[in-house]
Amino acid sequence: MVKSKREGWIMAMNAYEAYKMQSNCKKVIVEAPGHAVGTVVDIMVDGFDKVERITENVCESIKKETDTAIVPDSVVTPSKVQTLADLFGEELEEKFRRTESGDGMYAGISMEAEGMKQQYLVFISTADNAAVPIKVIPVVPSGFELFGYSKKKPFKKAPSFGVKPDKDNPGEVYLETMRMKRIIQKYKPGELWSRSDIKEYIQEIGDWTQQMSPQRKEALEKKSLHKRTELIGRSRNRFDYLKGSCKKCRKIVISDRAYTSILAEALSRDPDETGGILLGIIDKDTWYVVEATDPGLSTFHNRVHHEMDEKYHNHIYPVISRLYEKDLCLLGLWHRHPGTLNTFSGDDNRTNTSYSEAIGNGTLSFLLNFVPDAQLTCYYLDDKGTGSYYKPEVKIGDKYFKGTDYLVLADEKTLIARKRQMQREIKEVG
Repeated sequence: MVKSKREGWIMAMNAYEAYKMQSNCKKVIVEAPGHAVGTVVDIMVDGFDKVERITENVCESIKKETDTAIVPDSVVTPSKVQTLADLFGEELEEKFRRTESGDGMYAGISMEAEGMKQQYLVFISTADNAAVPIKVIPVVPSGFELFGYSKKKPFKKAPSFGVKPDKDNPGEVYLETMRMKRIIQKYKPGELWSRSDIKEYIQEIGDWTQQMSPQRKEALEKKSLHKRTELIGRSRNRFDYLKGSCKKCRKIVISDRAYTSILAEALSRDPDETGGILLGIIDKDTWYVVEATDPGLSTFHNRVHHEMDEKYHNHIYPVISRLYEKDLCLLGLWHRHPGTLNTFSGDDNRTNTSYSEAIGNGTLSFLLNFVPDAQLTCYYLDDKGTGSYYKPEVKIGDKYFKGTDYLVLADEKTLIARKRQMQREIKEVG
């Protein structure tokens, strides 16, 4: 499976960037038990719009230093210059990591009360003029799940819950109790806190977790009910071919280059099966297919089966994407079918499901037949919704990209700005 850098699997992306990721799906982070710090794991998006894993170990509890020497209630100047993130990391026994943008440090933590866990993202700003030096953001359950707050709905009761809407991440909240505000106001921007104040601040997170237990219980019960209802509906229509359109994908637009690439690859292997992946851009309910690839180098082909080279696709994806002004994302796959068969086999269904999980928003899956002329059947699998296939409206040709800049190639200035990103991508797939 190719690793999408924007929609599904997040390849070597840190938890804070995943949290801030903008897509058709909401951003939320939960724990990944058993994974060491820095381990790259799959990030999946389920039907309730949640990111299912992060790369950090999540702190289960905060250990009190009952058997250690008493630490003076002042900040001792160490031989190594420490930061606020270092001090919090020591108390939480968590390693804070720097964000890609360099604007702060972050760590994922978990606290438990009344038998229920609450996951948080702790973000500590490194800017000297930061209005809020530290943010503790509830992510599972989130502000929306706990209080019904979203970026489209004013949150007038925020102070009564000890939280504040996060202007930097619309639709989210961070903890701001009176006790927390009092501690923050004691220090100038960039000034280190005493260990006793850090411990008190962390204790306040635990107290808030306890106080919000009724809201957290209700939110988790709603989530569980939603998930069960979704699974029942999905299993009922699993892999059915439904008429009409799906609100997630009403139209598919295919570039001349992508369509030509599909035909050329299929004819070069005729009469054997072959295929490739689809790269492009999702714009609301329209999926623009900019590029279609070949299957790779280490492949297998016969008249009823083919196997693609996943390592090759993980390499070629960023190589192609960087050519365009707008980053491309993984949209799905295509393959040639024998005869006039334009529906999917059981193996195809499993493959389509894996792509849908990687993308996180369903997947495109094209079937090409020669009967005798080329016939391209374009499906969209709503795997996390109805679980069914739809046939959206299809337009083929660059003229249907009019009004967008999705076919515009990157200029020298853009490529120079992407230099570090491109170098990182090459190392990641090496």
